[in-house]
Order: sequence, then structure tokens, then C-alpha cells
Amino acid sequence: MAVHLRFIALTVTTADTEKTYRFDGPATVVSGASGTGKSSLLMLLKHAVGGKAMLTPAVRNHVHSVRAEIVVGEQHMVLKRTINDNQTDHVDVLDPEILTLRRTLPCAPAPPESRCPPCSWKR
Repeated sequence: MAVHLRFIALTVTTADTEKTYRFDGPATVVSGASGTGKSSLLMLLKHAVGGKAMLTPAVRNHVHSVRAEIVVGEQHMVLKRTINDNQTDHVDVLDPEILTLRRTLPCAPAPPESRCPPCSWKR
């Protein structure tokens, strides 16, 4: 059975700022010159939902966390995941209205060569 996943927004938090990228339309085009972060943005989306993402050194050195606002099927949720610390082994599920922690989903252990483990979405 297929489940529809739609990204609404991605918020990237660094030491200096917080930037939100919105995906409001039926389609989103990510464009820019080489080296401007297009692939990093896509990898951050993957990381936020618990995927095994190839994060660049620039992302690992400067981004503290990512927060994805998504719709899964009919359920609206916000997922948050940290970067480059001991807390990357889980995804926090936040209340979409007030952004308080609802629960934490653990990630499965990654193979030694992997830098970012995929999440286990079992409850």
C-alpha cells in the first residue's frame, strides 16, 4: 500500500540564523549555479525524515538541525533531527501547532561505513 508524502516546509537552523524553505505549490523547482546547495537542500530533506543522507562538510560544520513540516497520508506532522552530534540517532516528532515534543522515533543502527542511519518507523 502506497502512502502519499508531501513536504510543506524545511527549516534549517545554524548558529547564526534560521531559514525556512516553503514548498507550497504543486511542484517546486530547485535551481542555481553549481555549488550553491541544491543537493544539500535535498539531502537535508532526506535527513529530516530519518533517511540516510550524504551531508556535505559545509552542512555538517554549520547546520545544527533541520525541521520538516510534512503531510503523510492525511496526517500533518513536524519532524526534527539534529546534525553532527550524538543525537542524530533519532527523529523527534513535534506537535505541528505548538512545536512541542510528541515522541521520539529511534533510528536503526547504521553499518560502520554509514554516517547517517536510516530511521526505523516501527512504533
